[in-house]
Amino acid sequence: MVRLYYRDSLWSLVAGPTIWAVHFLFCYITAAIFCAKSADPVADFYVLKIAIGAATLIALIGIAVAGIQAVDDWRRALNAEWAVDENSLPIRRRFVGRAAFLLAGLSAVATIYVGMTVLFVSSCR
Repeated sequence: MVRLYYRDSLWSLVAGPTIWAVHFLFCYITAAIFCAKSADPVADFYVLKIAIGAATLIALIGIAVAGIQAVDDWRRALNAEWAVDENSLPIRRRFVGRAAFLLAGLSAVATIYVGMTVLFVSSCR
């Protein structure tokens, strides 16, 4: 399995939100450029819908990979031996894994909402 980040990195926390932010910017910048350059606002709107749909699918796949990796880190930390102090490495890994998984879920919902705009918008007007 290809990893998006190294295990002891804070990229696990921001992988999902970063993918969502890039997707958000791509969708709205692409739509703005398309509508600004288009002579007929209704003409090839389907091309824009396909591009945003494909970007949404790719972003959701990336967020799913980040979420799966977060669950993997979380489960490995659960199976590790616990240290006596409360600030041990397994406890921190468990927290980061759980938080990264929840952020990936939130990012997936946000990505779906951004991608749903192509279902409701039919022209550049």
